[in-house]
Amino acid sequence: MLCQNHQKYTGPDGTASKRWTKTTTDLAGRTIQTEQPGFNNSTLLTTLTYNSKGQREKTEQIAVSGSTSNILRTTFYEVDPLGNQTRSGTD
Repeated sequence: MLCQNHQKYTGPDGTASKRWTKTTTDLAGRTIQTEQPGFNNSTLLTTLTYNSKGQREKTEQIAVSGSTSNILRTTFYEVDPLGNQTRSGTD
């Protein structure tokens, strides 16, 4: 995966804001990760994975608190030969 490591904070005071979003994109400009504040001082991390054609394959949401992380939800995507999403499923 090519990673530009471009990070953008959305919120009036960056991570000091009560509600903020940190977005990381790759060289193609696709979002590969977002971070947002969660419950009980945790951080909600969402990671997006793409295939070699640039189509989204998987989205994973993880709650991170200190050194502990818990996978909350994983969603898989299938596309047809034309690139249209045909199916998604949550694990």
